[in-house]
Parts: sequence; C-alpha cells; structure tokens
Amino acid sequence: ASEPSPGVPEFVFVGYVDRNLIVHYDSEKGRAVPRADWVAANLDQQYWNEETQNGQNSQEMNRVDLDTLQECYNQSRRARTLQFMFGCDLLEDNSTRGYWQTTYDGRDFIHQFPFYHVWSG
Repeated sequence: ASEPSPGVPEFVFVGYVDRNLIVHYDSEKGRAVPRADWVAANLDQQYWNEETQNGQNSQEMNRVDLDTLQECYNQSRRARTLQFMFGCDLLEDNSTRGYWQTTYDGRDFIHQFPFYHVWSG
C-alpha cells in the first residue's frame, strides 16, 4: 500500500451536505465521527457504528485498489493518491443530478457523466 506522509492518515473519508462537513473518518482514529451538531443530535450510536464499518471496509478496498493500480501501471510503491467524489444536486425543476469522479495521483481516472432522475410523489 501507499505510505502516507508523517502525521497524515493513510485513508480519510468525509461527508458533506450543502458544503457543510457532517462526518469524518480516518485510519488513525478508526472511527466515523459527527462533525455537525445537528447530525450528532439526530443519529444514534448504531448509525455511527455502521459508518465506522463502512469506513473500515472502504479503507481496505481502497488499499487493494491502489495496489492493483500500481501493479497494472508497473509503478513503484511510493505515496500515491486515489480519490473518489460522488454526490447529487437538487435542480430547480426538482430533478436530481448525480455524479461520480475518480482521480489517481491528481488526474482524472474515471469520470461518469451526470445522470438525472426526476422525483415524483
């Protein structure tokens, strides 16, 4: 696996809602923690246990993915970065637009075009 810089966790995931940080997990703490008061007040310990498990699972999958990429591209085991960003936007017409983007060492690796869905009820 890629080695982080001193003081930098090997793996981090964060979650945002409306550009506000609401959850943080890193490999040094090994737990998902709320980062917004309203989130902490409205979600129980079972939720945070599940988010922690999701973080640990993602950490392991990403370690395997990084190893695989380094082997496929015959790269050294120096520090590398694999980033995923995904989410959705609520548009003015009440449709949603989702996106998924992956970067490897700061370069676009996989980019899925936005996909749309209209909610009705």
